[in-house]
Amino acid sequence: VSTADWWLGNRLEGSGFESLPGRIVDEAVARATENAAGLPAANEASHEALAQALVLSGVSMVVAGSSSPASGGEHLLSHLWDMEALILGRELRLHGAQVGVATCLCAALYQELIELESPNFPKTPSWPRTAERIRIAHGELAEAVLPQAEKKFAGFAARSALLGAEWPQIRAELAGLGLPTASEIRTVLETAGAPATLESLGIEKDEAFDTLSRARDIRDRYTVLDLAFELGFFPGGIRQVIARAGV
Repeated sequence: VSTADWWLGNRLEGSGFESLPGRIVDEAVARATENAAGLPAANEASHEALAQALVLSGVSMVVAGSSSPASGGEHLLSHLWDMEALILGRELRLHGAQVGVATCLCAALYQELIELESPNFPKTPSWPRTAERIRIAHGELAEAVLPQAEKKFAGFAARSALLGAEWPQIRAELAGLGLPTASEIRTVLETAGAPATLESLGIEKDEAFDTLSRARDIRDRYTVLDLAFELGFFPGGIRQVIARAGV
């Protein structure tokens, strides 16, 4: 789903996109998932395939010149969980384990948005009101978050106009990307013996709701989390996404 986020950012902002890094990531994913069943049993060939997939993922980012092919909205969710754990003095969970479950959430969100025929586009908010929301929502992290959020906010009006004019076409293009479903991703995680639910990470559904509502703020990188708000689907559809993700 991160490559889809990269494509989406380019579609709405012209930020740049290349197909080769995505193909490299796809090969990495295929290699890892084909060997997932052998991981809990410490099968040597399965672990070799996983290591090769991780290297390929790194290669894709070098080719792209950024982490975009392998880091989108799912990583923003995990990063925010990490940041808040540090602020609160909590023990950190494995970042990659969080990303696995967060990928299910983002895949489910893509499914919901692809099915959204008639968005309820919100009015363009003012930056002062948005900044105040961020200060309230992010507390101690707000001063670190605000510069990133302001950069992304600057393009809100232009993105909103493009979405309003071309959403049917963009929606069809997203459908054509062949994204995996949340169920398919969750099955691979379960097969590999990895955490596949919020409960397995010790995350309450209310905490996941809160994270889905705020994670877009922390980085100037456009993802499906931004799209959900700019189509008027979030915050109202957040619980629907958590339910569809099956996590």
